[in-house]
Amino acid sequence: RLACDKEVGRTGLTWKQSMETYNKNKIDKVLVHGNDKESYFPGSEKITLELIYHKKNHRVLGIDMIGKNIKSRLDAGSIAIAKKMTLSELANMDFAYSPAFGTSRDVLNIAAIVALQKIDHLTDMLDPKELIQNREKYFLLDVGGNERFNMSSDFWLPLESIRTNMPELLQKLNLSRATQIALISETGRRGHLAYQILKDHHIPAINVSGGYRLLSVYLEKQ
Repeated sequence: RLACDKEVGRTGLTWKQSMETYNKNKIDKVLVHGNDKESYFPGSEKITLELIYHKKNHRVLGIDMIGKNIKSRLDAGSIAIAKKMTLSELANMDFAYSPAFGTSRDVLNIAAIVALQKIDHLTDMLDPKELIQNREKYFLLDVGGNERFNMSSDFWLPLESIRTNMPELLQKLNLSRATQIALISETGRRGHLAYQILKDHHIPAINVSGGYRLLSVYLEKQ
């Protein structure tokens, strides 16, 4: 259906239906952002996709999507669910590519890749709602390319500067008395890369799912 100037759709099970059908410890979800066509192409629009999956057999269970030109992606997602495709199969699916109609790596591919990374503990994600509800537990580190003044992050340190400013970051973390660093960026991509750096240094960190784009939605509701 249409919501303002965006298209909204879903296929498969909702999160609630998934929890009613399976043991809640066996299902999980990821949220990613992408584009309907290459970002440099005129008229490129954002797509936000939530992928629900089974953690044990890696089957795709449900897909929710909002953005532009999402019908073909929902159709592909419906087939993936009907055919009981795994995350690995969806991640490697070779979708038709043209800069004017699609990206070289579709948002469906990206969501499946992120889900596999989460299963393999190559990334870890924090739901924005949990961040808001337990704010005192997290040191919110903005690793975006530009500092934001409308979000309540504790410290802005661009991804590219983390390694050279590690002592200052650790000092601020210790003074905050937070138990973990929550990484935030525009879409979550830079947050994931920062997570890898901090993990290599054995610093407790987690990436905020959906980045500022999703967090801002929850903050607006407060």
